[in-house]
Amino acid sequence: MNIKTPKFEEALKKILDDLEPHQKDCQECGKNFDIFAEDIKFYKKLQVPPPTLCPKCRLQRRLGYRIIFLPIFYKKSCSVPGHTEKIVSYYSEKNPVKVYDNDYYYSDKWDASELGNEIDLKKDFFLQHKKFTLTVPHQSLFKDPKSVNSEYSIGGLESKDCYYVAAPILSEKVYYAWYPGNSKECVDVYEVKDNELCFRTILSNSCYKCKMCVESSDCMESSFLYDCKNCQNCFMSSNLRNKSYYFNDEQLSKEEYQKKIDNINLGKKSVFEKYVTEFDRLIEKSIKKNVKNLKTEDCVGDNIIKSKECYQAFSIIDSENIRHVVAVAKLKDSMDVFAFTDGSLVYESTGGGYANDIKFSIQFRNSFGLEYCFECNNCENCFACFGLKNKKFHIFNKSYGEDEYWKKVDELKTKMLERGEYGEFF
Repeated sequence: MNIKTPKFEEALKKILDDLEPHQKDCQECGKNFDIFAEDIKFYKKLQVPPPTLCPKCRLQRRLGYRIIFLPIFYKKSCSVPGHTEKIVSYYSEKNPVKVYDNDYYYSDKWDASELGNEIDLKKDFFLQHKKFTLTVPHQSLFKDPKSVNSEYSIGGLESKDCYYVAAPILSEKVYYAWYPGNSKECVDVYEVKDNELCFRTILSNSCYKCKMCVESSDCMESSFLYDCKNCQNCFMSSNLRNKSYYFNDEQLSKEEYQKKIDNINLGKKSVFEKYVTEFDRLIEKSIKKNVKNLKTEDCVGDNIIKSKECYQAFSIIDSENIRHVVAVAKLKDSMDVFAFTDGSLVYESTGGGYANDIKFSIQFRNSFGLEYCFECNNCENCFACFGLKNKKFHIFNKSYGEDEYWKKVDELKTKMLERGEYGEFF
């Protein structure tokens, strides 16, 4: 096996070889947390030291870089030379970072590697990185370049005609939403999948023409449902399975049901709010399932679908062997990740997709071997880089030959490990 960072791996080996399951104090909140044997296996697989923060504080630190997913928009001056227009951004005018409009950002008219710096191995890594990121232009909004007519959307994948949406995945004509997947013509929805013509559906899948349906699936033309499956033409009911023409949890004939529905004008605000209040009371008294997991094996967490060997995992689809992970799909052999799709061997990272062997990185796609990188796409073996496209063997955006790159990375990671920097997220 060709060891590319021998000094670092020797130093890390001394830390990991004698590491046993134990408890330690979180350096952020001061509370005890466990280092389990399963965690240690991950540290060895991913070649990282044990964390200094507890899982909750590690998640909070990653979420600090995902505040953009709320979403809040500002007008900010475009930093492209010669441009004078204001552009939509999640950075305010007071924020010192430079931003380029998305068309220019993704164009070949500029190259972030031209802004590369030499890193000083003797100085604090994170202070150097922060200073460096203020010199390189940022995206005005982080979104998929394949999205269409979705200027006021953040993140996601191949969205079309979406407005004020965070993380729309393969969705079209969705407005005011968070994390809609493969959904069309929906308004005010939260973490839904395969929904169409729905309003205020929450944590619901495969629903059609539904209003105010929560934790329900495969329902049609229904309103105010909680935990209902495969129901059609139902109103203000909970815990139903394979039912039709239920009203206030009571079975009615088709004619009786339609007569009651015809007398309800949900288009009138006072009427709608009256039923929202009634629906809140209905949810309070409804039977709650302990977890909303489906087709899982050896999993601890909630809202996990078609996955196995997941620990402390939430909102997971088609994933395997992951720990302390939130909002991911098709992820394997990874730990401490938020918001990711399609990849493996990802650690302490957030906001990426179609990538492997990623550590301590933010907002990346179609990449391999990134560490401490931000907004890098289609890149390979880069360390502490910002805004690169189609590059490899770069440090602080400066290009190196392959052998020189690995020698430099070996020295840098060894110094960072000695100072207690390597292993910490931004």
